[in-house]
Parts: sequence; C-alpha cells; structure tokens
Amino acid sequence: MSGYIPSELGNLTSLSYLDVSDNRLSSNIPPQLGNLTSLLWLNLSNNQLGGNIPTELGNLTGVEVLWLQDNKLNGNIPPSFVNLVNLYNPGQYYGGDGLDLDYNHLNVPAGYPDPGDPLQVFLFQKDPDWHLRQTILQYFFLPVVHH
Repeated sequence: MSGYIPSELGNLTSLSYLDVSDNRLSSNIPPQLGNLTSLLWLNLSNNQLGGNIPTELGNLTGVEVLWLQDNKLNGNIPPSFVNLVNLYNPGQYYGGDGLDLDYNHLNVPAGYPDPGDPLQVFLFQKDPDWHLRQTILQYFFLPVVHH
C-alpha cells in the first residue's frame, strides 16, 4: 500500500489489532489513532511515515505492542508514552520489544537516560537501545560562489 493512513481509522474504537507494516505509507501518523483505546497491537513499522509521533498515542493505555521502527519519524517522543504501562518488556514478545522506535530521526535527549526523568526511565526500560539506532540528519550546504 502507498499513500497515507486514513484518520477515519480512529473511528474503529473496538479494533484490537492494526498492522499496516511493510508498505510505502507516508505522511504523518494521524492523531485519531489515539482514539483506538481497545487496541492491543499497533504495528506501523517499515513505512515512510514522517513528522512527530502524536501525543494522542499515549491514550492507548492497553496496548501491548507498539512498533514504529523503520520510518522517518522525527522530533521528541511524547511524554504521554509513560501511560503505555501494558507494553511488553524487552524479550517478552517473541524475543522482541513491546516498544520499538529504532531507525527513525527521533531526538535523543542530552544525557540520556536521565534517572530523574520518568519518560526517559520508561523508554530505557521498554526499548533500551532506541537511542543508539536513530539516524542523524545531516545538512550539507553548498558553498556560495561570488562572481
């Protein structure tokens, strides 16, 4: 599939599993996916999704697996992720992590992991190596040529 994730998926509030991985979906993750409070499993991995992770995904308090790896997501991880207390711990879900944020362009806070920051403690517990697997965007500037 290609294109975008329809925001109308957020109306399917009884949905338990959503897997649209391994496609060519682009654009942003619709914040309306945060309405899927019955969701146990959300896999958006291996696409071309960009932009920030919506804060509303922190509403998915029952989710056990949230895979967002291998996209083009950027910005900060929302503080609301501390609400995702039912995510599997590393190694619990078929030897993998319940949370996977690897291979995006997410900001890694300076001094990570800070034991005084609840979000950083949570992320370090649920996806211990996410911060080592972020692509650093480099900007190359062409020299200005004066005639």
